Amino acid sequence: MLQLDVCKSEIKQLEPWGEIPWQELRRVENEAGLTIRFFEYPTRKIDNSWREDHAFELINEVNNKSYFVVFHTEDYNALPLVPLVLPKKSLNQLKEHQQKISEIKSELNDTLDGYAKEYTHYLEERIKAVEDRLSFEMAQNNYTDAAEDHVKIMTAWCPKNAEAKLEKLLEKEGVVYLSEEAT
Repeated sequence: MLQLDVCKSEIKQLEPWGEIPWQELRRVENEAGLTIRFFEYPTRKIDNSWREDHAFELINEVNNKSYFVVFHTEDYNALPLVPLVLPKKSLNQLKEHQQKISEIKSELNDTLDGYAKEYTHYLEERIKAVEDRLSFEMAQNNYTDAAEDHVKIMTAWCPKNAEAKLEKLLEKEGVVYLSEEAT
């Protein structure tokens, strides 16, 4: 399910940041005239001057990556990095949404499993009927007409284990037939 994949991706993006108070950050940006930028960067490559020259706040370090925010008084990026664009959603809301989607997916799978159990026999019967019809159509293409189209002559092969069943069917249908061992 695409929604589940998107939700998982957004959760993965937000997990290193924890629960981000988006409304509070918007309020700070509006009231203080600040721009808040989010960054992810290899910890060993962070320039110490960034901490000194900017309002730099380290949020987390995971797998040798640092997750930090920088506060600017103007809408510009003084760091030589591309800021992240994070989902403007609550991590908890995303996890709840993921859980709901997983539950719906599970219910749908259970429903489909029920249909499969209920209708498999019917589908097998339909497949058999279509196979029989196809066999009949193929057989009709493999005969020759005789006695002014009143007699049909057909040459066919039948496995030994199905011979009795075939003979019973031919007798039931009133078909005159000759049988001989294959050579």
